[in-house]
Amino acid sequence: MIFGNVNIFAIECETTQAVDNWVYGKFRIWVNGIKIGSYSEEVLNLVGTTGVMRNPVAELSVEHSSLSSEQLYSNVREVFFGSSGYSQASHSEWAKYVWLYNSEGFETVFSVICKIGENIKIIWRNEPETVTNEYTFTSSAYISASILFLEWLKNIQTKNS
Repeated sequence: MIFGNVNIFAIECETTQAVDNWVYGKFRIWVNGIKIGSYSEEVLNLVGTTGVMRNPVAELSVEHSSLSSEQLYSNVREVFFGSSGYSQASHSEWAKYVWLYNSEGFETVFSVICKIGENIKIIWRNEPETVTNEYTFTSSAYISASILFLEWLKNIQTKNS
């Protein structure tokens, strides 16, 4: 199933089985017609993997609004993979923008998401590539696709509980 518009923002998924509250299946995101995530890998728990879709997207702070997309991406990535070690201050400042990090099917993707006014910006890189992709679109496209997907997933859980 696809929720949303693949040329703007969409969530593609299918279930392979459902046991109690555990829903197994495949999952990926479409942004600007580009597939993000490995749809060939079965996700062990769609509910856990897609938990980020339930959270509000963090508003890009005024201090960060002048950064280029590459700088924003690099600053967020540094918190997780940087050589300077863990810093609570840096983590608090940048980690709120990370998206689908360490999720099944997204192991080779690092992505950043933020809200800018009424828009959502997603920045991602498929590792080990060095090209950073970005796309900005209306937050309503993100919210409506997420709500439809989460309702569908909840219905599957309810049927199997």
